Amino acid sequence: MNKAHILLRDTVSPYGPVNIMQAHMPDTRFSRHSHDGFGIGVITAGALSFCYRGENLTAFKGLVNTVNPDEPHDGRPAAEYGWAYRMLYFSEAVFRNAFHDISGNSKTPYILNGVINDPKLAGEIFRFTELTASTHETLEADSAFCILMSSVMAHIDKKPQESRTYRLGGKLRKVKDCINERINENITGKELAETAGLSLYHFIRSFKADTGLTPHEYSSVRRAIYARDLLLKGMTPAEAASEAGYSDQSHMTRRFRQFFGATPKIFSKNIL
Repeated sequence: MNKAHILLRDTVSPYGPVNIMQAHMPDTRFSRHSHDGFGIGVITAGALSFCYRGENLTAFKGLVNTVNPDEPHDGRPAAEYGWAYRMLYFSEAVFRNAFHDISGNSKTPYILNGVINDPKLAGEIFRFTELTASTHETLEADSAFCILMSSVMAHIDKKPQESRTYRLGGKLRKVKDCINERINENITGKELAETAGLSLYHFIRSFKADTGLTPHEYSSVRRAIYARDLLLKGMTPAEAASEAGYSDQSHMTRRFRQFFGATPKIFSKNIL
């Protein structure tokens, strides 16, 4: 099996931190997961297929692929040699800051489509990743990111979640906070159900209805992200596995392959 090739780096945009990932995924399949923030990228080779918001989508070379916060999705190759892409990941706060700067509106926008055919936007994403990898002046990169985000605004609408009724209501954030605060612990379903004030059965059904993921799936994703952040801070894979509460390093490796398509070793070797 061909191994994934991943390069990670962080940069600071005029609107806040941005994580950049350049990757080639020759034979990778992502399990269902979600992100806290937004993701937007361009396919530079091959093709990526993924299930997103009830649709089976395919992003071919030159197309833009996106993901909104808390939207479950998976991923798989749609070409013989997989796919390569350049992705930008940033928080809701970054998107909100950009939206306010460009439009004067203070609400967080929502990207309408998971795959976008916009050559101008695709080129701007590629250019921004090139600028931040070189010795160009900050002013040039800042200007490029601002132009990029203004192009994204052609593909947005208000967040549909604003009018959505959640089964858990305000308890959803409380449950998520509990999971994240105890991410390295072996928390039980009963404890989370008690936090929500429901029986275990009704809690699991309600949580999945609200998020698209079971509590276990959500917790697994959050733990993997936490461990990845520890690697970004300089921990070894063994140290990160222990700190994140995995039973052993091989357990963490299985989760990384499941959610990120690469091993912790690959991540730790390719962080700038």
